[in-house]
Amino acid sequence: MSRKLILAGWLTLFGQLTFAQRIDSLKNDQDVVNIEQVSFTQSKIPINVKDLSKQVQIISKEDLAQNTGKDLAQILNDQAGILITGANGNPGASKSLFIRGASNDYALILIDGVPIKDPSGVGGAFDLRLLSTDQIERIEILKGSQSTMYGSDAISGVVNIITKTSDSKKTAVTGSLSTGSFNTVKGNIGASGKLKKVEYLTSYSNVFTEGISDAINNTGASEFDKDGYQRQTYFGKLKFNPTKNISISPTLRYSEIEGKYDGGAFSDANNSYKSKSLNPGVNAAFVSDKWTIKGLYNFQKTDREFTSYSTSTYNGRQHTSDVFASYAINKHYQVLGGVYHHNQQMLDTTSTINDPSTNTTSPYLSLLVKDLHGVNIEFGTRLNSHSKYGTNYSYTIAPAYWIRDNIKVFASYSTGYKAPTLSQLYGKWGPNEDLNPQESATSEVGLKTSHFNNKLKVELVGFKRDIKNVISYSYAKGYFNQDKQADFGGEATTSLDILKNVNIKVSYSYTDGEISTKTSAEVDTSFYNLIRRPKHAGSFNINYKIHKQFTISVDGLYVGDRIDNFFDPNNFWIPAEVNLKGYLLLNTSVAYTSKDGKLSLYAHLKNLGNVKYAEIYGYSTPKFNFLTGIKFKL
Repeated sequence: MSRKLILAGWLTLFGQLTFAQRIDSLKNDQDVVNIEQVSFTQSKIPINVKDLSKQVQIISKEDLAQNTGKDLAQILNDQAGILITGANGNPGASKSLFIRGASNDYALILIDGVPIKDPSGVGGAFDLRLLSTDQIERIEILKGSQSTMYGSDAISGVVNIITKTSDSKKTAVTGSLSTGSFNTVKGNIGASGKLKKVEYLTSYSNVFTEGISDAINNTGASEFDKDGYQRQTYFGKLKFNPTKNISISPTLRYSEIEGKYDGGAFSDANNSYKSKSLNPGVNAAFVSDKWTIKGLYNFQKTDREFTSYSTSTYNGRQHTSDVFASYAINKHYQVLGGVYHHNQQMLDTTSTINDPSTNTTSPYLSLLVKDLHGVNIEFGTRLNSHSKYGTNYSYTIAPAYWIRDNIKVFASYSTGYKAPTLSQLYGKWGPNEDLNPQESATSEVGLKTSHFNNKLKVELVGFKRDIKNVISYSYAKGYFNQDKQADFGGEATTSLDILKNVNIKVSYSYTDGEISTKTSAEVDTSFYNLIRRPKHAGSFNINYKIHKQFTISVDGLYVGDRIDNFFDPNNFWIPAEVNLKGYLLLNTSVAYTSKDGKLSLYAHLKNLGNVKYAEIYGYSTPKFNFLTGIKFKL
């Protein structure tokens, strides 16, 4: 599909929507955009969605309730512009998060606004398997570079996971229990409440499954063994309000997972892994009519162990602090400034230096213009001082304009960066202490509109992302800065309410890209390299609320053709390119809730068509499977 054809399609859709908007204005001049939801991922403080200048996807508390029993990867995988390989495969398999086709290492995970990473990992990405959806209140997804607010790694976007808080003045006990295919059992129990000036919440979650074989058995011999998985998570949060304006909220999170994995594509093995994450932190805030002052501190300890022919350990520690203040000059202007500090350490005596560590200190400043004659703008800049490579900076400009109360156009240009990881700088495999940060520039333009009293909502976004100094690896040279990555694409999402009981959501995304290598000769070295990422993808969901207590939904996920690399054990260093066929998965969910809302029954039926498909070449995916359970509140 050519770029001209894509552009023509976008212009055609824009024209149709503008024409529809003019017709709607004749029918009903009272259409307004729902601004009941608020977000704080873009600005770090609560802001009405209507005042945002960027595209934000919000997975609400209600959305999560409808998906009780699903894991985080499966929920994120349903969102436009996001693909997670392994989301629908063996439950214990590793998950890779691709936002708009960018590498897993370019997406940043936040918990309550604080970046979490793996200091010992080659790419530094956090393991999504360590998080339980039972402990999540809502999720905000902000695409495009967010390095101005959140620093390194936020090149393709951020996923901000907002944890639950107490919603009851009295002690309340909540829980869920579910079971399903592959001898899967999931359970969660928690308690929350309020004692005078202290709110509290605690939760424990456990998941066990026998799973399926990671690798596909194409030997024709005996069956491969199943690769099971177990996860336990503990979470606790307190909120103390000594005065009306001051709050102090300590948190503690502990997760551990263990399971089995195979030896590679089509290769059975009795390998095992364990991973533990300890994550305490504290959030202090002062809020008044004009001022918001916050201080965040977070410690993260990650220990991983892999056993195959021998046992390998990967241990890391990080300290993160962020102090910022926001001042509302008036209802239209708001300024925010802060200082972020990050220390990370890899505990490894076999690296080029023992237990290497780096420090990053970043002052940042932003100005928000809100609803100034229909105009919203974000200006922001950030200076990053890294203890190894020196300094670099990033900036953002993101204007938006409400043409009417129900149609908004927006655009942004933002730069981002990813610092080299400790493993790339000092690790045992090809380290290079002279690595520079990878740097990106992302531009996007979009349209958001609603019609017929907010019953029809449409959002269109196009983007272009360029990354230079991409860190590459070769067996002979190790890690080095060399390549350039150029990606572009777009997304379209639609939500339609039919009558009062039926909602239909449809999304489509297109992603293309290529990587090029610097050479002394004038040689075209560009090639398509978005491994396992389709150019075309889409999803739909039909949610029918039969009555107040009973809901049924049907959803579909389409993933187009992709390419993958196959590393043959007989010629491991030269991968063979293989094709993965596109597929369509159909699922359905049913849920019943008692009149008092204290008891819910639910069931998820997945892959109704019993489709045979592949997310990764040579690795298994389940056919028809199910999960059913109960959720209660006492």
